[in-house]
Amino acid sequence: VSLIERLASVAPVYSLPPVTLAHTRHYVDAAGKKPLILDTRAHVGQGTVGVQWEVGLEPGERTLLANVVHSIGYLGRAESWVEAELLTEGASLPPGERVGIAGPGAPRPGYRAVRLLAPQPAVVFGAWRDIAVAEIENRFAPMNGKRPTANQQKLLEKELLPYPRTLIEALCADTGDLQAQGWTSAPGSQELTYLLRADAVRIDATRGRRIEPERATEFALLALSTPSRGTSALPGHERVLPQGRLLHRAIASVIGHRLEHDPKVAESLLGRGQDGPLRQDHRHAHLLHLDLLGSGRLDHCLVWTPGGMNSRALAALRWVRKTWMKGGVGELQVSLAGTGPRTLMLRLGEGVGDALSRTLGGLEGASDWQSATPYVAPRLLKKSGKDSLIEQVRLECQRRGLPELERCEFLPFSDEPTRRLRHFVLHDARHSPPHPTRFALRIRFV
Repeated sequence: VSLIERLASVAPVYSLPPVTLAHTRHYVDAAGKKPLILDTRAHVGQGTVGVQWEVGLEPGERTLLANVVHSIGYLGRAESWVEAELLTEGASLPPGERVGIAGPGAPRPGYRAVRLLAPQPAVVFGAWRDIAVAEIENRFAPMNGKRPTANQQKLLEKELLPYPRTLIEALCADTGDLQAQGWTSAPGSQELTYLLRADAVRIDATRGRRIEPERATEFALLALSTPSRGTSALPGHERVLPQGRLLHRAIASVIGHRLEHDPKVAESLLGRGQDGPLRQDHRHAHLLHLDLLGSGRLDHCLVWTPGGMNSRALAALRWVRKTWMKGGVGELQVSLAGTGPRTLMLRLGEGVGDALSRTLGGLEGASDWQSATPYVAPRLLKKSGKDSLIEQVRLECQRRGLPELERCEFLPFSDEPTRRLRHFVLHDARHSPPHPTRFALRIRFV
């Protein structure tokens, strides 16, 4: 009690750092409407606000004040987080503009008046309450010196109830109770006027937000599953080509319906815009259906885009929720399992990253590669010249920006693991290769 009364006996002096006026915007749901609320605030940056009461404290009071100050978590609104400490006795206020209570003749040119609510000194509060209570008691005093009746005593107590008995009780009163009692200003409080320089609070021009260039994403991994979450009903390895075409169709549908045929997204994921020509540099998305869980089924699809995918292209992949398979469960569920560069994809958990490392050749890549799916020549084969098998392979590597081909050998289908390549589907009913002969290759790059 003595600490509060000592602090209330004097008007505090403030030290203010440079202040910038700012505000936050948010919507509040009220009665079915969401009005926009602007909350203004003073931003002090890394500055410190100092408060000084020019009054002496006893050691016990100083210890109590230090504990109270240390426990302050916010000042004003709950969003205004603060860290406060009590300075040692005799220490000066932090650097800043010293602002004290206004004297006679305020305000002055170049200054503006700022009114703050503060507790009244205990002596002033006590005198005010004594006068108010005396007036009420005189009104209810019985005539001719008689004792008040029980009803009169109840009415007197009811009239005196809104008046706090002490300054501490006044400061602890609930705002809702004060409003219900009819108070328009809190009892025990006073308005102190301070003079603040007119330019002490700045309104800086809005700084333009620096827009970082969007980084293209090379890899995205799609997970395939059945409604039952079992792996046995997933399509087999031999259906890589049909599943790729069906997923390609699902992606094209999303781009058309959700992204209104965004030409950049279509070019990166489909290899062409809505009416544009096909990309010839092969830097568009490649849909690589893989068995990463060791189930013997196609449980993932790696979307490899050498030219990179922007955020809208990744959103298109995220919106692909289902694809199809011939026979079996029919519908397959699709979910985006991960996106990022090679280094990030190889760190995926549950053995997926290790399986991808074997598929992609690790972090540094590899120079020796062997067919995991059959190779089908894109043009009619000839015995020699640019349309020979070896030259077609070499040209395909060049068009994809791969290193120079050092060696290419053809593997028989009688050995594992190339034997299973004999059963892979090479085309669908609408697309037939010019030379439907399959090959298994082992190649080495320089």
